[in-house]
Amino acid sequence: MSLQDPVNATVEAGQSGPAVGRRSWGGVAGLGGVLVLLAVLGQVIYGLPWSETVLFFVGAFVAFYVPGALLLRFTEVKQLDLVTRASLSMALGLSVFALWYRVLRETGMADFLLLPLLVVTVLAWLIGHWRFASVPAPAPGQGEGWALVLVLAGVLGLLHLSHFGDVIWAGEGLELRNLYLAESVFHLGLVNSLTSTFPPPSLYAAGSGDFAHYHLGMHLQMEGLHRLTGVGTLRLVSFYFPLLYFALLSSLAFCWVRLRGGAIWLAALAALLVYGADLSFIPRLLERDGLPYTNYFPGTIWSLFTLNGYLPSLLALFAGIIALDRYFREQRVGWLAVFVLCVMGAFSMKVSMSLQMASAALATGLLWRYLKPSAGVSLGLIVTSGFMLVLLILAGLSQGADAERTVINLQPFGVMQTSLSRLGLGDTDIVWYPFWLLLLPLGALGVRAIGAWSVYEGIMRRSSGDAALVFIGVFVLVGYVVSELFFIGPKGGQNNAAWFYVQGLMGAWLALFAALAAWRYDGWRPITALAVIVVLAMPTTIQFLAKRSADSYAHYDASALVVVEYLKSTDPNAVVLHPLNLDEPSLAANLAGRSSVLSPHLSFVVQSAGLTQRSSDVLKFFDESATPQERIEILDRYGVNYIYLSPEQADWVSELDGVAQVLRNESLVLFAYKRSGL
Repeated sequence: MSLQDPVNATVEAGQSGPAVGRRSWGGVAGLGGVLVLLAVLGQVIYGLPWSETVLFFVGAFVAFYVPGALLLRFTEVKQLDLVTRASLSMALGLSVFALWYRVLRETGMADFLLLPLLVVTVLAWLIGHWRFASVPAPAPGQGEGWALVLVLAGVLGLLHLSHFGDVIWAGEGLELRNLYLAESVFHLGLVNSLTSTFPPPSLYAAGSGDFAHYHLGMHLQMEGLHRLTGVGTLRLVSFYFPLLYFALLSSLAFCWVRLRGGAIWLAALAALLVYGADLSFIPRLLERDGLPYTNYFPGTIWSLFTLNGYLPSLLALFAGIIALDRYFREQRVGWLAVFVLCVMGAFSMKVSMSLQMASAALATGLLWRYLKPSAGVSLGLIVTSGFMLVLLILAGLSQGADAERTVINLQPFGVMQTSLSRLGLGDTDIVWYPFWLLLLPLGALGVRAIGAWSVYEGIMRRSSGDAALVFIGVFVLVGYVVSELFFIGPKGGQNNAAWFYVQGLMGAWLALFAALAAWRYDGWRPITALAVIVVLAMPTTIQFLAKRSADSYAHYDASALVVVEYLKSTDPNAVVLHPLNLDEPSLAANLAGRSSVLSPHLSFVVQSAGLTQRSSDVLKFFDESATPQERIEILDRYGVNYIYLSPEQADWVSELDGVAQVLRNESLVLFAYKRSGL
């Protein structure tokens, strides 16, 4: 089945003039109606002020969509349809915002230049929009609008079972989900810290470094919109940005299928199938230990439903693949520029994603040069991706403290051995390794393995070829090889090379969708096969969400939130000592963005130096048997500025030299501490 190109076909068929214009404006009006409905539902179901929701939509349009649309304006040869153009504009805008806004933060110019730069960008976009108003823009196909509404409904259901349920406003207090499956509070702390300082200090183990080395792109997107609109950081982290990311991920998958000639119903199915997972549920059905099904293989859905820089970097990946596809089809260098911007944006959000995209692009260019020597377009990809890969490696090596702590060693079969161990086959003889090296990736890919056929056809179709599918195949292979050969991470800690594997598995969805788009659905066999794919892709996700949505919350009353507000007003580098928070987020580190001596809950500080000593010191400070001198030594050792604890413990703290009570209520007492001689 030959690949179709509905975008170009629409233009070439002459669908222009008033009819197309009316349909385009109708699509804009429909989108506006959907956004109003979302604002109403947000207030009714989740208690989100509708005015704040509207502010977020306007802020996202100005900060992300407009810059992305302006950049696309300089790259398009033929107009993209409304849905594709809007999706690519938003994804590209998110990527570039993470780059230029970081420059503003590093130079201390965000307060002065953020709004003026966005105003200039909006004016440039309006001028360009007026100038090209006579150029017809293909409207969405018949039924696309309703299909996207159904997709959005599915997305809202997934979010309701994950991100949207992480926060419950209870009167003047709130409740935060405290499961180990919900790491959003870790990123909330970084966003809160960014509102007052850059880079964030070491929030969860004060004095052990800072987050200058960390990929802060996602956090800067959230903090930047907070700075622009005033929308609260907790709502941005738990509601608005998950909605934006999920909706955009689904719309990009939708557009990919439509660009491959797939039907609208198939595109809508793909837009939700992207949240499917591997075949972990098959061996897990034989177990009863209560662990998520994702336990057997590197899981693609864990960080989708718990928030991580991996999520927005997927938007850069999907948009980059679409741009690469258009580059090879239209042979216009502007699309290559879009791909480069996506890769660089991915670097700010997830370093491993950018490295994998750049290396896969270089390998694709070389392979395409071999398959089609006459295609000069591959030379541009080779030069650009090679140069970009060198820059990314140098940038990664220059990231200070993280580069010093990160170890890169050969560790053959590391991911495979982890999977075998979880399957109870950790003592497998090395003779069987070739067998497992083939079988385990099939389990991890699950239904996505079908996409290998479309990659094969993309390589073997010598007359026309399909470079985008070749890129996807190489991208998946690079992820698998890197994860099985190397250990990348802190000595004795988690192997972050597994992220390359996970990213490859997500990229494999687009190969599957390309294969499904090429099928002929004129009989019962393809429909049955598609049904089997859906049935096999969803059990792992369903079981994970059942655990992810568990009713387990930490409660914070109004008195606790008063302490949070006070801490937000303190010096950005203030250090706070509080009892160990093993089962709940910290008022200081997570909610106020101020460094804790030790905040162990979902803080990923288990690999930091001196953790055992810190833990012992915190426990000792709050032990009634500790002497005043021992407590003073602990305060001085970690440079503590504030202490909060329960009223029952306050008496013996108030007697310490240099300690002064600054706030007291029925739940907590907050003390300020000033070291002698200061």
